[in-house]
Amino acid sequence: MKGKVVLTAAEAALEGQTSLGGKAMGLVALQEAGLAVPPFFVVTARGFEEHLDGDERRDRLARILKGLADVDVTTPEGRRSVAEASKQARALVESGPPSPGLRDALANALHTLGEGPYAVRSSMIGEDSAAHSYAGLLESHLFQRDAGDVEAALLRCWSSAFTERALAYQARRTTTGSAIPAVAVVVQR
Repeated sequence: MKGKVVLTAAEAALEGQTSLGGKAMGLVALQEAGLAVPPFFVVTARGFEEHLDGDERRDRLARILKGLADVDVTTPEGRRSVAEASKQARALVESGPPSPGLRDALANALHTLGEGPYAVRSSMIGEDSAAHSYAGLLESHLFQRDAGDVEAALLRCWSSAFTERALAYQARRTTTGSAIPAVAVVVQR
């Protein structure tokens, strides 16, 4: 499955946490345990990385995040810096559509999944680990009706890694303010 940016549930079972994130891995584990899980597919972290590579988003995002490296998020000035960085980062991530290849893969996966509505759920890499707990910090979007809704929700899920709360949490937990998190997204019927 290496190189694919959209994986079916069966393909996701062959992947690892480094490209699927905690939520997707949890769904895979439930399926493997024989429990009934609503149909889903995963846009891997590679999809997010490819999106960032378009229009120099990755370099611009790294510059925004680097500005937070020495910010004390417990002060009013620090919180203002985080708020401005969040606004810029989210707008950047949500700018422009996903790549044509990802858009085609999404359309095909949605067709295979069947008629919606869909839940579009963030699945951050390392979100639930011994070092981090991003639970509740990233977004999910429910009742998405069609491919256009899912595509817009995908962008919002990716950008939710840069909310004020997520950036403040990351700043308190890491020493590298410019680290760009990896985010996968689960689309589930």
